[in-house]
Amino acid sequence: MSPSSHSLENPPPRKTRLYSSSRDSPYPSSSWNQSNSKLDDVNSLKSISLNDRQGLKSRFTVQSHDESEETQDPDFTLVLPSNRLYIVIPGLMLCIFLAALDQTIITTAIPTIVNSFHDSSSSSWIGTAYSLAETAVLPFVGIMSEVVGRKAVLYTSIVIFLFGSALCGAAKSMIWLILCRAVQGIGGGGIMSLVTIVIADITPLQTRSYYTGCFGATWGIASVMGPLIGGAISQKTTWRWIFFINLPTGGIALTTLVLFLNLIPKPRTSFTQFLKTFDFVGIITITVGVVLFLLGLNLGSTTGVWKHANILCYLIIGILCLVVFAVNETYTKRIKIMPPSAFKTLSLTSVMVTSFLHYYIMSTITYYIPVYFQNIKGDGPLMSGVHTLSYAVVSSVTSAISGFSIGKLRNYKYFMIGGWIILLAGSGAMIAIYYDTEFSRVMGFIALTAVGVGNLFQPNLIALQASVPPATMATSCSAFMLLRNMGSSIGISIGGVIYDQQLSTLLKGTSYSKDMTFSQIQAITDVSKRNFVLKAFADAIRMIWIVNVPFAALGAILSFFVRQNKLSQSVLQYDEKKEKISQDGRAVEKP
Repeated sequence: MSPSSHSLENPPPRKTRLYSSSRDSPYPSSSWNQSNSKLDDVNSLKSISLNDRQGLKSRFTVQSHDESEETQDPDFTLVLPSNRLYIVIPGLMLCIFLAALDQTIITTAIPTIVNSFHDSSSSSWIGTAYSLAETAVLPFVGIMSEVVGRKAVLYTSIVIFLFGSALCGAAKSMIWLILCRAVQGIGGGGIMSLVTIVIADITPLQTRSYYTGCFGATWGIASVMGPLIGGAISQKTTWRWIFFINLPTGGIALTTLVLFLNLIPKPRTSFTQFLKTFDFVGIITITVGVVLFLLGLNLGSTTGVWKHANILCYLIIGILCLVVFAVNETYTKRIKIMPPSAFKTLSLTSVMVTSFLHYYIMSTITYYIPVYFQNIKGDGPLMSGVHTLSYAVVSSVTSAISGFSIGKLRNYKYFMIGGWIILLAGSGAMIAIYYDTEFSRVMGFIALTAVGVGNLFQPNLIALQASVPPATMATSCSAFMLLRNMGSSIGISIGGVIYDQQLSTLLKGTSYSKDMTFSQIQAITDVSKRNFVLKAFADAIRMIWIVNVPFAALGAILSFFVRQNKLSQSVLQYDEKKEKISQDGRAVEKP
């Protein structure tokens, strides 16, 4: 970024708002307001004494100052803390890698864990407990980061994640493991949300896509390599190292952030003020609603008995809680958990909906392509992971390229539209994957879809951060992450329902079971009957790809309604060495 020609003593004649994302809290203290009452007029700075102006000038340097008619009024000037990004960014990436890896690393190790505990009745909950806890905690950590500060929530989340990992590795029973996986999920959800928020705190909008591109690539690599790493560990050593390996890696990440991460200090909020302003009804209804709804989906998909009383109760009560939450958010006078401003325009609503659809499609591919390789092509857990690497590599590389390109071109809408068109084409192409389709064609179709998936990691997030007011950045990002995770969880559950129902229908009236393994299918001596069963299994998975097509089409349509905002932002650099906290850096708005 080139330095601006404007000085702080001769600012441009326009309405400006100084903003420090970690300071512009919805919970301001009265003493903080009083200490900044003299900063009433940012443009002229007449109300600040000469000494104060000179002190302000010595502490802040203008790094960027762009003006555009497309920019929302008032324009926001972001106050950035001084950071060694070449150290901090890898530390944050390592946190993302661990949280994303633990979503999928367990899948190929489940048979080994079941044999270890001699308990298969609850094995599906090893993965479900993590995803439920991770999704449920997202709306809470966003608002708590505004109350107690980003660092406190981020570091606590990492510690909880590592504590849960240690307990999982030491588990003596299946119930013990499942409960500790939920603890891991709480920490993982906090990490995923806070890293997104912290990136918005420490990087300017015009270069943020460079960093989010790296994070998207990290997330994609970790998610798809999880089964490969889990299979290798469970085959070569004890499955417990799947969890123990997090401890030294997470310890390095935590130490790095504690030593090098700097954020603009945040004023303290009294406990009484917190009780008066926190939306307890909102946090309870959305947490209970999300958990019960996803719990109902998971139970329904694993048992196949959707009319069971407890499953219907989970789904109905969950939906009712979400409706109560929506009504509460509309009318409450307290600080909102999920601000309506995140959905106030067609553009923002499109961003939120497309993020849900993106992760829905991505999760179905990530989860069920290995099923295709194992049940139909005869791969073992390790080889199915190897064959899925093309999906991981292509989506991750595309995500990184997309992020850097958005930063260069200062345009995210083109990449969003292009990504959805490619994803639509890839989703349609995957319908042509049959039981006898050649490996090369299957890999090509997957790679095409991966280009679309990877291209959409960055535009949605950048579009959101370029569109919402800075004061609601944390809660808006949490809402965004919540919808992403719900899309992923619902995608896996709905995919399971489609697969089971379609397979049951195709095998109805035969002596073959939908639980047959590849070796059992190969044991069928009659070639025509063997091919019939393989075709049934492949067509059941193919139905998942068919259902993905209208979702991809909807995403492509909505992408045209997303507004392109100017990716430029005025930036003031906060020098923490000279003064840990400066009242002159307080977010102010011209009256």
